[in-house]
Parts: sequence; C-alpha cells; structure tokens
Amino acid sequence: MRNMKKIIFVLFMQCICTSILAQYGSKGVYATNRQSVVLDNKSNRNIYGGTVIKPTFFGSNFNSTIRNAFDYACKIWEEQIPTIYPLNIEVRIASLQGDSTLAMVEPQFTLDSSSLENAIVKRYAQFTAGWDTDENDFISNTDAIITFNSNKSFCYNTDVDNMPSDKYDFISVAIQAIGKALGFYMMAYYDGTNLNQFNNSNTYTQYVMNNNSSIAYTNTLASINNRYQLFRPSVYNTNYSLNYFVVSAANDETQFMQPGIPMGSAIRYIGDSMQDVFYVLGFERPIATGINHPTTGVSGTSPEDAFDYSWGDGNRIQNDYRSATTSSPLSYTDYFSECSEIQPTGKYILKANGAWKQYSNLSEIDPRDSIYSRSYDGFLRTMEVSYQSYGPGWPYGNLVIAHKLYKCPPLIPKFDMNGYSVSETNRTNSVRNRRRSNSYNTTLDDDDFLDVEIGFEKTEGCVSVLVEQTDTDWPVPYTYFVDPSEGRFTAYMTRPYPSTFKLTYINSKGQTISQPKTIDLSSTLEMSLMTKTLDNGNTLQYSIDENSAKMLCPVTYSITNLNTNRIVKQGLIGDASGKVDISKLPNSLYSFTVRDKKNKLYTTKWKKQ
Repeated sequence: MRNMKKIIFVLFMQCICTSILAQYGSKGVYATNRQSVVLDNKSNRNIYGGTVIKPTFFGSNFNSTIRNAFDYACKIWEEQIPTIYPLNIEVRIASLQGDSTLAMVEPQFTLDSSSLENAIVKRYAQFTAGWDTDENDFISNTDAIITFNSNKSFCYNTDVDNMPSDKYDFISVAIQAIGKALGFYMMAYYDGTNLNQFNNSNTYTQYVMNNNSSIAYTNTLASINNRYQLFRPSVYNTNYSLNYFVVSAANDETQFMQPGIPMGSAIRYIGDSMQDVFYVLGFERPIATGINHPTTGVSGTSPEDAFDYSWGDGNRIQNDYRSATTSSPLSYTDYFSECSEIQPTGKYILKANGAWKQYSNLSEIDPRDSIYSRSYDGFLRTMEVSYQSYGPGWPYGNLVIAHKLYKCPPLIPKFDMNGYSVSETNRTNSVRNRRRSNSYNTTLDDDDFLDVEIGFEKTEGCVSVLVEQTDTDWPVPYTYFVDPSEGRFTAYMTRPYPSTFKLTYINSKGQTISQPKTIDLSSTLEMSLMTKTLDNGNTLQYSIDENSAKMLCPVTYSITNLNTNRIVKQGLIGDASGKVDISKLPNSLYSFTVRDKKNKLYTTKWKKQ
C-alpha cells in the first residue's frame, strides 16, 4: 500500500512538472532585459510566393486593434514564405505561467506518427503527390495555436517609431511565434550531457542533431548552413539553446529570431537567415518543371519595383463607399488547384483565401476589395506564369514564375469600438466645453463625457485616416485626422447621444470611404429614480434625473403590492418629476418600478401605514 502511494505521488509530481514545462521550453516567446532594438522592414526586400496565413481569433479578448496587429505580422511573414497551402492559425489570449513568458506556440501534427509540422506538410503538398489525401488535413484543421500572455502589457502599433519603453511590441512577439509555428524550434530534452530527440522529433531538431537520436550538446550544429550562428550557450537553456540565432545587435538578418524580446523593441524585418532555415526544413525546392536551366524557377520582386496602375473611373474609386466583399469557401478540388503555385500560363492575382485568380487585364479588378491579398504595405500581389523553351530545336521547356506588385488605393475601412471610459476632467475640459456649447442638452453630468476607443483593421498601405463624426445632439459633422499605425483612436462622445462615424483611408493612390457606423452608448445610461410619500401617505412623489428623463421618457411605471405580489396600479411618466395618487391603496409594502425604452427596470420600495 505504501509503495502504491509512492507511485501515485511520483506520477502526480510528473503531471505537475509536465504542466509547468508546457508553459516554457522551445515553443515559448520570452521577454529579456537586454538593450532594445528597433528595426523596420526594408523597401528593397525580396517578395515572392503565394502564402496566405488565415488567423482565427478564439474568445472575446480580441478587438479590432489586436486583430489588425496580428494580421500585420502575418503579412510580413506571407511575403517571405515559399508558397504553401493556406496556414490556419488559432490565436488566443490567456494567463500564462512565468514572468518572462510573452507567448506560447503549439504547432500541430495532423498526420499520424509524423515528424512534420502541418506548415511543412502544406509546403510538401505543393510539389509532392499523395499529400492531399484528406481534405480536413489541409482545409479546416488548425495548423498552429498561438497564445499571448494576458498578464503582459503590449503595444499594438504597426509603426516602429515612438515605441513605448514600458511595453512589449505585440507584432515582434507574433513574428517570433509564427516562426516557431513554421517549425523553427527544438524537440529534444537535455539529460545533463546529451540532447535526446523526442519520439517523432521535427525536421529542425533532426538537422541540428545531425540525425542522431542522442548527441552531446557541444556536438550539435552551431550554425545554419555554416552561415548564421545559432544561440548555443555553454550552459544548456531549455528555453533558448538552439531555438534562436546568436545575440548580435549588428546583425539585421537574424534580429527577428534572437533570444528574448526587450520592452521598447520593435522588429519588422525577417532577415535572409530565414531562407536558410526554410532550406533546412525542406521548403526550398524548385516548383518550375523541366531540366536545369539558368532561367528556370521563381523570381521575386521588391516594393521599389512596384508598378503604377489606375483602375477604371478614378472618381468612382475615390468618392464612393460600400461594404467590403469576402471570398466564398473553396471546394476540395478547387482548393488544391487554385492555391497551387503551379498554374497554367497566364496572369494571376492572389486572393485573401490563398487562391490565384486568373485575369486578362487589371482593369477588371477593383483593388479595394478585401477578397484580394495585400502586402503589409498595401501592394496587390500578382504573378505571371510563362513557358520557356530552349535547347537545339527547342525540345525542352520550363515553367517560369515571376511575381509582381501593384500600387493601389487602400482597402475599404473596417472599424469598431474597442471600449470606453469616463473622460478625465483635467484632460478634456476644452472638449467638454465645446460639447456643452454645441449640445442641445447643456446639463450633462461629468460621467456623461466619454473617451471612446475605436480600433480599425485592413490598414495595409494606408498612410492617414480621415474621421467624420456626427453627434445626434449636434448634427453638424466635424472631421479630424488620425494615425493608422496606432491601430486605434479616441473619439469624444456624450453618453446619452449616439454618434455616427465615417472613415476614409488615404494613400498616394487614392482614398476609400467606409459606410457610416453608429455607436450608441445610451444603453449604459443609468436612471436615477427617487420616491417619497406625501399627504399622510396618500401621494407618491417620484423624481428622475433630468438627463435620463430627456433621453428615456416617456416611460411606464407599475406599483406592486409586495404582500400579495400583484400589480395594483400602472401608468405613464412623461416628465422628470411628478406625483401618483395612492390614496385608495391599502396599507402594505409596495414597490414602484419604472421600465425605460430599453426595457431596463428601476425599482424603489416604500411602506404605506
């Protein structure tokens, strides 16, 4: 019996240790105290491939600003990944253990007994027959889960300028997390001397350990392709060893995956080192068919080489507004054909669902549509597939893929309320005075003045946002500009009166205008109800605060005998104060209940005796 208890205790402790380690290890993204680094993306970067990352935001913790920031990180990655079938990432926010933990990543392995992450399988399926046997493995299954730590303070700016020194950059964390979702992490444990592969260890681990199931830590590979040094400190560290490039403030090519992210850091550039990692993982294989030839393969492009193009009626593009459209789900057959990089000769534009749409002339395309994929800086992504013959008598041929970018107006604005708070008096006196002077209601209370945070999405390529705000208590609209890189702005509203917003996204190629959206916070208005009896208990006097009365009256009232639980009198209240004759009611305990236009109930009680 004693031995059985001991065994149970050991198993229990192992479960606890396993739970704790699940919050750490090679699949975590961590904070550090080293010097912060700011590195923007490069205008001459090489863009190629047709990868699309499709995030699903799990839970209610996500607002427009957070979604926009994660989408931004996805788009930075998309243009650097050799074409894979669309990558499905589930994004969560939860409390994670560990003071340094910023995020945790769970790459998924759909295929049974596979050492290949789903992301790698989706690359292999581009050029290897037999991987597309199960629809669910590719189309609907989650390929990775990324959980951000709700205990950490993040900044969601897309721009690297003015990064606050007391927050972690959400996009930098997301970039590291997605890198791990693609397979850049170790699956091994250290026994004090050797590293030992887990069962079905992944491709990256097998490479670093030279395909040995167990190897001395000091004998693991110290670099990728003898070019980029891995972080291999003398003392093994479960979180960091071999999971990152070596720390080097001067090496822009590895900054995005160096160990630990300091507060105030902001990284937007995925360096050339990742192409070496892709080679190790098996991503870098030729798509073009045929024998070796200098002109075969896939050629990328750069924002510096982007083409200028005007679509249709310029006035129409600049001045109308409408709802954005969305792509229809692809069938199983269309998924594997239209999302493949190998397409028949022709011109194609990349859609947001990962499919390539063939076109004859770009004038057919409305660039504002969200059905088309954009680079993070707003370029439409296209490719041209051609067939080149060569050799004596032209007996040989290869498909050649050339990627191109096109400048275009911004996407149709998408925005929503993130939240609101009561305005601080010392900060908004001028706003309060303006609102009081403009408003039909000049008796607003201090807690009726609200700071409303509005977040926006789909800001790719947008350099400025024009906000038009119309308040029902002063129906003359006023306009102001906000910075899209912050992912949000603060609008000043009064609680009783809804405001209608219309946003215009602007860049050098034009502007797109949203449909109006009304934000109504009057439902948060709390009515103040007071009653007292007069005339020896024969009259009930009621009073409602003036603001509530103006917004909510007329309202219905009812008087209930609490001893019999029956409604004994009811009627309509049209003013902020008044009297109700209760002379015919017998002595008892009563409640006076008011129901406003939004069906909220307010109740007081009194005793007639």
